Amino acid sequence: MKNLNTIVNSVLRELLSSMSFRTRIKQKWKKLCTTDNIIDLLVDAFILLADVLTSPILIFVRIMKHIINVYFIDRIKRSIKWFVHKILRIK
Repeated sequence: MKNLNTIVNSVLRELLSSMSFRTRIKQKWKKLCTTDNIIDLLVDAFILLADVLTSPILIFVRIMKHIINVYFIDRIKRSIKWFVHKILRIK
């Protein structure tokens, strides 16, 4: 049995050494790109994305950004427009 394993291993090593780097990469890629692996990757990516999007700190940051946009940006725009139209008298 041990002799058979060594023979098989030597044949495999010889086959692998005779193949080009690109061929070996293609074979490994085909071996890794199974339907199960792709589904696992997509599910993990979705879980990670959902975790990041529903993170409480991000919700707080988004609410604060909305409040700043609604109140402060509008007031800044109004004050600049008032200054340009009333003080500088540009139409």
